Amino acid sequence: MELKAMSESGQVSTEIKKVDFKQVESNKNTAVTSKDKGYKEEDIAKAIDKLNKFLHEDNTRAEYSVHEVLGDIMIKIIDNDTQEVLMEVPPKKILDVVAKMCELAGVLVDKKA
Repeated sequence: MELKAMSESGQVSTEIKKVDFKQVESNKNTAVTSKDKGYKEEDIAKAIDKLNKFLHEDNTRAEYSVHEVLGDIMIKIIDNDTQEVLMEVPPKKILDVVAKMCELAGVLVDKKA
């Protein structure tokens, strides 16, 4: 559910997106590409290259991946010496929780209907 706007009277305008969880289940076995979300692979690669040039002096690098269920892009900042992940935006654990909550919400709605 997305919060679009709030009026002076306090009413909230929301938009509810319907998710086909049968399709989500079938997508778990196949990787979701950035094309599914409208991102161009080459634009992402260019942005990561620019970020890596910026991070070069700090001896770190950036990598990106696509969340397998939601298809959102995750950026990791990694230390070159220790290979430790210094930062991950958004965190994979958060995206996993959101995907699970969406799945559970879909199960509840399906059982009710």
